[in-house]
Amino acid sequence: MQQTFFISFFLLLFSTVLFWWHFLLYLIVVKFFWITLFKTKILLLLLALILSFSFVVSSSLAHFYENLFTKFLYFSSGIWLGFLLYFEIIVWLIFLYNFVFKKYSFDYKSSIYFALILSILFVGYWVCCAFSPTVKNIEINIKNLPENWNGKKVVMISDIHLGLIYNANFMTKIVSQINEINPEAVFIVWDLFDGMDWNLGELVNPLNNLKSKKWVYYVTGNHETYLWVEKIASLLEKAWIKILNDEAINIDWINLIGLSYPERWEFKDFKTSFDKLNLDKTQPKILLYHSPVHLDQASNAGIDLQFSGHTHKWQMFPFNFITQIVYAGHDYWLTNYQNLQIYTSNGVWTWWPTLRTFNRWEIVNIILRKL
Repeated sequence: MQQTFFISFFLLLFSTVLFWWHFLLYLIVVKFFWITLFKTKILLLLLALILSFSFVVSSSLAHFYENLFTKFLYFSSGIWLGFLLYFEIIVWLIFLYNFVFKKYSFDYKSSIYFALILSILFVGYWVCCAFSPTVKNIEINIKNLPENWNGKKVVMISDIHLGLIYNANFMTKIVSQINEINPEAVFIVWDLFDGMDWNLGELVNPLNNLKSKKWVYYVTGNHETYLWVEKIASLLEKAWIKILNDEAINIDWINLIGLSYPERWEFKDFKTSFDKLNLDKTQPKILLYHSPVHLDQASNAGIDLQFSGHTHKWQMFPFNFITQIVYAGHDYWLTNYQNLQIYTSNGVWTWWPTLRTFNRWEIVNIILRKL
């Protein structure tokens, strides 16, 4: 009952925000194109209403059905909202410029056309970037790192979101790039899937070709809990992947700890989770956890380095300021909290919409150095 209420409240709030967002577009179009015909206004308002619910409808359809129509609807509804965001930002910047510099002869109609073209070019460029791979290289120093790990490479990835948009071909591209790095180990702090519960086997098949000198280690993310963790685990057992479910293992004198993401509506006591592991205090400790949170508990447990994802750096400007606030500055890149280092990835691909602005998705190639 509580779960149903929460979901219903969230959808209602989200739909309300989207409606007023579209209503603002309606006002811009009516005012600056001098639309006075009542029937035309009604049709435009109806179109704005339909578009404001397009994401919610497309996501619901895509969850249960996979076909060209649902793929197109899901993709286009996301791109539309991205376009709308930046179109309205550009429009208001133009109007602000006009207000500040008092350009009374300013051509408002031309400014709308300019904003339209600029928005299309801007969004088009960043949509292409959402499909373009990049490898980020970084060195991380760890105290007491065993000499046999000094200078060795490990790869970390997160937030792949396989589903309607990103399919097995994209996963094959990721696997190929990781194999070219030839890492000692691969750490995966996923959302592997995008919340769709069909065709999962085909999507993970490329993982069978993922190569690592030691092993591939994986912990669940929040999107795994939207499906069935057990089902996903059975699929990954066929690949060369070790699932870490609230456990610690020793890999050549490094303690590797993997904490699974809490199931929906469940609370996870991280202090208790760490206490149960009986960690070796003399060895360096690396933690895999999907979200860059509970840093107090990780630091108190003596964790040296935590790998996380989840934030996506909020994908689109200016919303990345929200993740900076929510995650206290630990939403991206290598940061420090007391004696703990945290590397938070912005993810391999995107969750809806298929758009990134001012940040590229990443495969993280980490060179470990002894401090």
